[in-house]
Amino acid sequence: MPAVQVEYAHADRFTAVLLASADAPSSAPTCRGEILDGESTKATHTISFGPDGLRFEARVHGGRFSQPHRDADIWRGDCLQLGLDPAFHRTPHRHAPGSLILGLTQVDDRPYAHAWKRGDAGPTGAIQLPYSLAVDDQGQTYRAAIPWAMLPPLARDHGQSLGFSLSVNAHDTGEARYHTWAGGIIGGQDSSKFGVVILDRLGLGVGAEAINREPADSYDPAQTLQLEVLVPVVAPANGKPAGCAAR
Repeated sequence: MPAVQVEYAHADRFTAVLLASADAPSSAPTCRGEILDGESTKATHTISFGPDGLRFEARVHGGRFSQPHRDADIWRGDCLQLGLDPAFHRTPHRHAPGSLILGLTQVDDRPYAHAWKRGDAGPTGAIQLPYSLAVDDQGQTYRAAIPWAMLPPLARDHGQSLGFSLSVNAHDTGEARYHTWAGGIIGGQDSSKFGVVILDRLGLGVGAEAINREPADSYDPAQTLQLEVLVPVVAPANGKPAGCAAR
């Protein structure tokens, strides 16, 4: 297996994050993505992977949950919108071929998942996948496992990268507000604005050189590239919980 480059230039342009297993999520700041609302934290999220697929968990802080809409209109109410580009095409001005554009919410007091776009040729609209939503007085907790079959042609190899974007849609005050981790969903479809998730099976941490493998695959220096490094859901040999560390 080829070595993964950890050192990279212009480190100030990147945020490298090593995420803990979904089975034992870490509270360390370097192990989670964060979405801000002004100076406060609107949401935090973690991603890991296992045999069942890509595992996602997000905690949205504050606000009364409100979702009066159904089907393709759930984006108008409280929900999460996820964009995944398994082939990492980074197509500008539209969502790349093969992308999965997914919405997670609650309708009629039951968890509801909706796919606006699927690259695996599966049905769009209401879909079934392992997903739960817990609502309390302090916010909402979303948990989902996206099956690998919905993310072709992702090879799940060490160092494999995919585009990722997340929007927290909040409409509980009557005014639409969107809080995002990376772009490309709200304000226009654009996979080139997605952040990046990298599968890290060896726990090495992956730097920019592991992503920019070809000269054509470059980023605007004015943008901040957000990186999340995934760790597999596997118990270590010593039986101790897997931790995480920034690289």
